[in-house]
Amino acid sequence: MGAIALVILTIVLTTWPGAAPARSIPAGLTLARSGLAMADPFATSVPDRQLLDHYVFNGSAAPGVGWVKGTGRGLDVGVRPHAGWAGWFAVTLAAAGPDVVWHAVMSRPPAHVGSGVGEAVLAVQSASTQRNGTINYVVVSALSSRGKSTWQVGSAHGYLADAVTDRLWQEPLRTDTPPTEPVTVETDGHHSLTVWFGDRVVYSSHHLHMNDPAPFQAYLEVQGRGIGYVSTFKDFWVADAAPVTVRGVRPGARVALHTDLGEVTADADSAGQATLRVPSPELVGTGTLTVADRSGVRRFRDLHYSGGDILQVAPR
Repeated sequence: MGAIALVILTIVLTTWPGAAPARSIPAGLTLARSGLAMADPFATSVPDRQLLDHYVFNGSAAPGVGWVKGTGRGLDVGVRPHAGWAGWFAVTLAAAGPDVVWHAVMSRPPAHVGSGVGEAVLAVQSASTQRNGTINYVVVSALSSRGKSTWQVGSAHGYLADAVTDRLWQEPLRTDTPPTEPVTVETDGHHSLTVWFGDRVVYSSHHLHMNDPAPFQAYLEVQGRGIGYVSTFKDFWVADAAPVTVRGVRPGARVALHTDLGEVTADADSAGQATLRVPSPELVGTGTLTVADRSGVRRFRDLHYSGGDILQVAPR
């Protein structure tokens, strides 16, 4: 995997410049606590000046080689044709963790690379890099070369630049590798790392030695050797690795969250609180919350929920 080359002085903030992303909440509900740390759907064209409110652009590419563009189909991070290895990234100004989940739909170009190497990269890296120069991170990448492609998971260690990556998991190089995967990463930075593609766990271990202390930042990145290449990212979010909690319902009430991906249910305890344990890859989304008790069923549609949310239900 290509190394992430970092210019430390470009990252001067590790605090999101503002509150957690605003969300509309259906009438009858109050968001008592938000578990959403970062969210960027990258679904519309965005000028660089707006992206720079939340990201820093940098990398090992020479001036004019690396580029970033917010388009209606995602955030494109690219390198123009060049000699040797070169990379470019958009790194979050915000830092979060350790008890969070990182998610992005990441894509490489659908055509396989014939000559050279192209790589789309999502990395979760310790924000301590700017203080001590260590480059320790976990990485998911889509690599293409010699007419075939593969997806990989790794853990890397380095100082200032040229980190060395331990490959933890890799699919076989083949011609029919999917160019796009919804990638979800959960890690404590020390011993535990789990990676999902969609709802499928592709790698999980609780016995690693990563030395990647929280809080973390996300790197949306591209690497290329001898070619121009581009990575595309959509539906980027970071949320608490925690249930959705619903309060203010009658004890014993049946509470359910219905989404396009399924349903999560729980019964309210004696204090009128229900704990909805949403699977990690689905910790941010839109759905319908229902509360059923002896007085009937209440439905709260178009709820933009996140792991770690505490929702208060208003009395009837």
